[in-house]
Amino acid sequence: KLKNVEKKNFNFFNMNEKDLIKGKKILNELGIPENSWYVTLHVREGIGNALFNSNPLTYLKAIKEITKRGGYVFRVGDKSMTKLPKINGLIDYPFTKYKSEFFDIFLAATCKFCIGTSSGFWSVPTFFNKPVVLVNYLPIFDYYSLSEKSFFLPKSLKYKKDNKEVSLADIFSFPHGYLNTDLQFELNEVLYTDNTEDEIRDTVIEILNIFENNNKDGVNEKKN
Repeated sequence: KLKNVEKKNFNFFNMNEKDLIKGKKILNELGIPENSWYVTLHVREGIGNALFNSNPLTYLKAIKEITKRGGYVFRVGDKSMTKLPKINGLIDYPFTKYKSEFFDIFLAATCKFCIGTSSGFWSVPTFFNKPVVLVNYLPIFDYYSLSEKSFFLPKSLKYKKDNKEVSLADIFSFPHGYLNTDLQFELNEVLYTDNTEDEIRDTVIEILNIFENNNKDGVNEKKN
């Protein structure tokens, strides 16, 4: 009955002990110290609908901010992606021998948070109650599917006719918030622009600061 809906809680997924041990063994083989924290990063570079794509090299400042604070970054995806430069604390996971469907899920389930773009991977960590930081994101209406502990930074929108920015109220209204193909943007005469390196880094800094402040206040994170 509808009157009981408010009392219902969603039971998030958890990994069983056997799979946790298996995943931790792989972490050890990768040289990740026990009890280290890490972040997953997925940047779409797909074919078709270029609005969903981003340049992974614009995420380097954010990666370095995470590693500077003692974390590791697992870039997830496949071997078709642009290789990232070598950075201490960065694991360009698709190009390792450990790439597997199992470890994809393990990383999603055990990361501190996931940095995602307009692709499917970011939804997996949410099944395990992990926060996500969505940057360079379209369509904007997907914001309403996120939990209160996640962050959202869409691509910038401007009107083609006068190059003026679309207002905050309008980007969260129809049709702007719904636009999800290059053709739809063209028909509505709206242009989109990727977030800058600094915007991406600053968004990541916000969630890192929250985690650090919670730790100082004695707030314990739920662990798998």
